[in-house]
Amino acid sequence: MLNRIFVVDSVTLSSTGTAVSSYVPFDQTTRKLPTQVVVKATGQGAYVRLSNDNSAATNVDVLVQGGDHVVLSVQGRRWVSVLSDGASSTVSVGALSTGVSGDAASLSLDFAGTGTLDSRVTFTRASTATYFNSAGVLTSAAINAPRLDYNPSTLAAQGLLIEESRANLLTYSAEFDNAAWTKTRSSITANATTSPDGTVNADKLVEDTTASASHPLVSGSFAITVGVAYSFSVMVKAAGRTAVVLRLNNAADSIWCSFNLSTGAVGTTVNSGTGSGATGTISNLGNGWYRCVLSGITSTTAAFVQAIVYPAVSTTDPAGTSILYTGDGTSGVFLWGAQTEAGAFPTSYIPTTTTALTRAADVASVNTLSPWYNAAEGTLYAEAQVDTNRNYAGTFRHTVNITPTANSDSGLGLLVNTTNTFEYSVRDNSVTVAQLNTGTNTGVVFKIAGAYQVNNFAFSANGGTPVTDTSGAVPTTPAVTQMKIGGVRDGNALGQFNGYLRRITYYPRRLANAELQAITA
Repeated sequence: MLNRIFVVDSVTLSSTGTAVSSYVPFDQTTRKLPTQVVVKATGQGAYVRLSNDNSAATNVDVLVQGGDHVVLSVQGRRWVSVLSDGASSTVSVGALSTGVSGDAASLSLDFAGTGTLDSRVTFTRASTATYFNSAGVLTSAAINAPRLDYNPSTLAAQGLLIEESRANLLTYSAEFDNAAWTKTRSSITANATTSPDGTVNADKLVEDTTASASHPLVSGSFAITVGVAYSFSVMVKAAGRTAVVLRLNNAADSIWCSFNLSTGAVGTTVNSGTGSGATGTISNLGNGWYRCVLSGITSTTAAFVQAIVYPAVSTTDPAGTSILYTGDGTSGVFLWGAQTEAGAFPTSYIPTTTTALTRAADVASVNTLSPWYNAAEGTLYAEAQVDTNRNYAGTFRHTVNITPTANSDSGLGLLVNTTNTFEYSVRDNSVTVAQLNTGTNTGVVFKIAGAYQVNNFAFSANGGTPVTDTSGAVPTTPAVTQMKIGGVRDGNALGQFNGYLRRITYYPRRLANAELQAITA
């Protein structure tokens, strides 16, 4: 039960779970409610409630997590209050001015836990796509519908998912009883349990009673490109056996990786023949399900994938020769959602039936800089998360860019570069004005902010001391006209973020270095 505590300008409130009876509006004649407020929370965190009246139908609740802040537009609202969840927290609330001349953020886009995309953001994607909803269930987003994703294990909001285009090369990706999949010393029990999409459509791979080191499920052959990295993923749950081995191979070479379905750990990887670069990752999907991923390179133009059931993870040989065993005819693993895609890391699941299918790229932008952008000076802030393996082949991961509308390598932006270092890049007419680097992406949520003013640039990451550049003009050629979210300035598809954007904030002034450090802490 959320407890209500009233709020006035620039006051620090402590909630101990005791409800405050007052629900105080600002006096609309003597103490006008500002058009923006900033709320910071420590400890447990809190909810900010915006209301027009006392009816629940008009309430808008926005979560501010402990150690974080939100900037909210409150135009047209009559009340602002802060609600605790019953645990102790400290909440600071400040009234802010508006317009490009003020100290407040003139643009604040919150993607984590909002449930809807801000109306100023234009979003397109020319296909459907999957994501995890707030209940942790894998679901499908319609064409041109954004994916505000949640962690399926913790149910924590992860933000706006932005991905490049990918294709699933496997057919019948969740129908392993189909003849497209060969069962060797094994069988499939169709629709044996509930899958991550919440329906009873996951199959069970069952070992037979043969004495063997291999009881696999094998896909049909598909075309690949020599020397290109591929990722094979499948969602797996223990069903009497607690290990699975994934294999991508052909006649000449192969890569392998084993996975422990009891501990959620990656076992041993092996490169066989001319196979190379084998890596494994595993992610917890909740309810005993894991997404197991094998990535690497093989050297011919055709390949197939295997999922092999084992009684335990081998620490010496994921190919299984060291753990020859006789199956019992009933044990195995549950499988669902197989995918093979060109790329050194996996992307969201692309379901298929009779043919391989492609998910289109996510494209998001704010298509006008008016009235919030200040050409003379400003500060751009981003909060996001991207896996450390998602910058490859000389590409970058762009969180946000302010850029010309037409593709152009000009403007200013925040990104993760090819060495997993955070970067603030300012370019004018494709010439570098400032390039500041600091901090390292470790795969967790990060906060970065870059400020600009003529001969006065600065960049801070995760509360670190800002790095500076005291020479250069702000971008003017071509003139910047839009904000690209999760996409590169020049439109290169390989520069898409491939991760989660949690928040983007713009301040129409060059924040002081101490302020940069404070807002990214």
